Amino acid sequence: MIRQFINACLLLILMCQTAIAQPADINSRLNVSIHMRDSGYTMGDYINMHVEISTKNKLSIDPESLPLIGRINPWLDLQDLQVKSEKGKTTLDFTWQIFATVEIAQSLKTPQIQLKNLANPQQLITIPAQRFYYSPVLPYPIGEVKRHDNIPPPAFDVHTPLMLMGICLILATILSLLLLWLKDLLPWLPYQPGPMTALARQLKACGNDHLQHDQLQIIHHALNSTAKQSLYPSTLDKLFKVAPYLEKERDAIHAFFKASWHSIYENTSETPAITVAQTLAWVNRSAIAERLYRKHAEVAHKKLHR
Repeated sequence: MIRQFINACLLLILMCQTAIAQPADINSRLNVSIHMRDSGYTMGDYINMHVEISTKNKLSIDPESLPLIGRINPWLDLQDLQVKSEKGKTTLDFTWQIFATVEIAQSLKTPQIQLKNLANPQQLITIPAQRFYYSPVLPYPIGEVKRHDNIPPPAFDVHTPLMLMGICLILATILSLLLLWLKDLLPWLPYQPGPMTALARQLKACGNDHLQHDQLQIIHHALNSTAKQSLYPSTLDKLFKVAPYLEKERDAIHAFFKASWHSIYENTSETPAITVAQTLAWVNRSAIAERLYRKHAEVAHKKLHR
């Protein structure tokens, strides 16, 4: 008798624990009603679904549990969602839109939605999927239907990007060379060359071994341009005052000026011929000195006016 009483007590305790551990139905205190037309839809139509959730307890839907506006699946989009809360009732207005088409009428379903309650995080609010009938746009063909193969994806255009890259590379090279030229950083193409630099380029293009009469005049013109006045044997030293960078070539310039002066103006047959190589040697050195001097003078001028 005592053993039966103990067994009955243990059974009662076990039943109480089971009842306490088992959660209550999450929708037992919620009344979810859905209003939606279930037929008459075709491609591009909107589906308006009105959901009412009635409860006596506090209900606050978690915004993060609501479906996002946009593509839901390949044939259904959620265009709009409005949520309104009143005393004891929360309404949700879904606006779906269909984009695909079918050949024959079919029965489709909206997606099932589960919402969370912020007032009771363990409680889930389930909006069941709603069935509706979807009609085709065109009548079903009676004859045989010949289906075409899928259109292959368009080929990637390789030539246009390569051509644009080549054009950009050429433009970048041209602009870089132009910038280097404006900064006078190209040794073979000086920017605004001085008289001696221009003279050196002319003599390098000379094809004969000895200087001719017109070439001697060109050299004299370059020396006059450097001195900014007409030079004579008696005034040649003024050249080195105006262009001090030619001081190292004083002897070579004096020797050339004396020989060329006799050859041009006195026409003496005893004057030896002046070689191009000998003249080009001191002209090249003078051109380098002129270029360096002008570059340093330009830098000093910029620093002075800052």
